[in-house]
Amino acid sequence: MTAPGSTPAYSNYGAGLAGYIVQRVSGESFDDYIEKHIFAPLGMKFASFRQPLPAKLEPFMAEGYKVASGDPKPFEIVTVPPAGSLSISGTDMARFAIAHLQNGAFESNRILQEDTAKKMHTTANDMLPPLHRMLLGFYENDINGHRVITHAGDTEWFHTELNLLPDDNVALYISMNSLGKDGAAGPIRTMLFKEFGDRYFPAPLAKGTVDPKTAKGHAQLMAGRYTLSRRPHTSFLSMLNLLGQTKVTRNEDGTISVSALRGANEQPEKFEEIAPFVWQNVDGGSRVAAKVENGHVVRFGYDEYPFMIFEPVPCWWSSIWLLPLWIAALVALGLTVLAWPSVATTELPTF
Repeated sequence: MTAPGSTPAYSNYGAGLAGYIVQRVSGESFDDYIEKHIFAPLGMKFASFRQPLPAKLEPFMAEGYKVASGDPKPFEIVTVPPAGSLSISGTDMARFAIAHLQNGAFESNRILQEDTAKKMHTTANDMLPPLHRMLLGFYENDINGHRVITHAGDTEWFHTELNLLPDDNVALYISMNSLGKDGAAGPIRTMLFKEFGDRYFPAPLAKGTVDPKTAKGHAQLMAGRYTLSRRPHTSFLSMLNLLGQTKVTRNEDGTISVSALRGANEQPEKFEEIAPFVWQNVDGGSRVAAKVENGHVVRFGYDEYPFMIFEPVPCWWSSIWLLPLWIAALVALGLTVLAWPSVATTELPTF
C-alpha cells in the first residue's frame, strides 16, 4: 500500500465527488451554483454543465463525430458529471481563461480570491522531480522555461486542451470534435502546444550529459514492464491491466524507449539521459524521470502525465506469461462449453 498523497492517479469519479461536495456545502445544485457564481460574473452565456443541453443553447451546439467523414452524433451524455460534462464556446472559455490569468478577476467581478487562485496554480507536492506536477484542477505543462498550467480532457467525440501561461498573460485553447484517423487529436494538441511555444516563446534547449557507461547501466535498470497508477485495482476489471502494460526498452545507444509514449509517426520516442535517472526526448521537449531505491526502479513519470505514474509490474503479474495463460484458459473454457452438449446424457445414474 502507498501512503495517501504519494501517488497521483487522475479520477473522473474524484472530480464528480468534488462537484457533489459543492452541492452539499452550498445547498444549491451544482449547475445552479456554477451558473450563479462562475458563469454570470464572467458573462459566460454559452456555457452549461446541464445534460442534455438547454433548449436555448441547442442552435449553437457543435456536432461530434467518431471520424470527420462519418455521420454526426447526438449530444453526448457524460455519466460522471460534472467531470467532462461542460459544453462551452471558445469565447466563453476565453473569459474563464482571462479570469485565471488575473488570479480570479474579470473586469469588475471576481470568482476567486487572489490567494485562492494562486494556490490552485501552484503545489508543494513533488512526486518525481524535476517532472511536471499535478495542481488543483490544473497540471504543469511548462515549455521553453515558461510556466504553463494546463487541463486537457476527452469524451467520446470531443478532445480539448486549455493551456495558461500565467507569467506571460497568454492562453491557448483547442477543442476538436473528432478523434481523427489513428487518434490524431492527441498528437495535434501536443504539436500545436509545442509549435506555439517555439514560435512565440523560443529558447535554446539546455541539456545535461551522463557518461555512456552510466547511461547504459541506468537504461538497463529501467528495462521492464510497467502499469499506470490510473487503473482498476480490486475489481474483476483489474484483469484488463494485463492488456495495457507498458514496456520500457534499452536501446543499443544507451537511450530508452517507452512503448506507450509515441510520436506523431506512431513510433515509440527515444529518450536520452540528461541527469541521473532523468531522460529527455532526443528531439527535445518532454522528460521521463525515475525514482530508484536499493538499486530498483520503484516508479517513473512522464512530463505530459503529471496526474499519474508508471509502476513496475511484479514478475507474477507480467503479461509476458500470464496473458497467454489467461487466453489459453478462456479458450479451454470455451471449448468445454461448446463440447458439453455432445457428451451430455439423459440416462439416470445407477447405484
